[in-house]
Amino acid sequence: MSLEFAGKGRFVEIRGVKLYAYDSADYRSYAEPTTLVFIHGYPGQLSNWKYQVQFFEERYRVIAYDQRGFGRSDKPRRVSFSDFAEDLAELLRKLGVADQDAVLVGHSFGGMVAQAYARDHDVKGLVLVASLTKFRKDVDDYLIRFLPEALWKPLFFTMNPLTRSLYRKVYLSPESPFSVLEEFYEDNKEMLHSLPGYVYRYKWQMMDYDATKWLSEVKAPP
Repeated sequence: MSLEFAGKGRFVEIRGVKLYAYDSADYRSYAEPTTLVFIHGYPGQLSNWKYQVQFFEERYRVIAYDQRGFGRSDKPRRVSFSDFAEDLAELLRKLGVADQDAVLVGHSFGGMVAQAYARDHDVKGLVLVASLTKFRKDVDDYLIRFLPEALWKPLFFTMNPLTRSLYRKVYLSPESPFSVLEEFYEDNKEMLHSLPGYVYRYKWQMMDYDATKWLSEVKAPP
């Protein structure tokens, strides 16, 4: 599928930053208010949902957006985890989406944002894809945190023998063809290469996130 849809979004002013969002309701009308809201992982961008957007927007209103720090959205130097959930709340308000009509679909870090939002809002549905309940520090996090980006960016964020081996084990099932990862990289390499180093270090500003303490409070239908 072409990434053309990703260029048909618009900027929405949210809590002092501009978020770039694609809203299928800008281009077509829907008989029912159900809205699928796609929230990308870390690092990621709205184009990661290209196949899902193409499929679902034929029937449902679809919103996909670049979270602060990623894609075309503004990239503040400091963030807290609450920024991302509060951004989502304000984005839905500005786009006129009621909680009872929103089905949140979050991947990885985006799933963490979705479950945090669902804790405090009565959403219509919650779909989590490879989500987490809390952060943990890995070796690569220490390297990114303490070494110059000129050393770790080529190592972790280009397609090289290390990433081919490591990412296949970490991100793909044994049944998945490697072409899936290659396609993801091709779609995202410009973004991955251009992100400022401090954005890759956001994770260190959000290590206090721990959903194990309250996840049972989420009542959203799966």
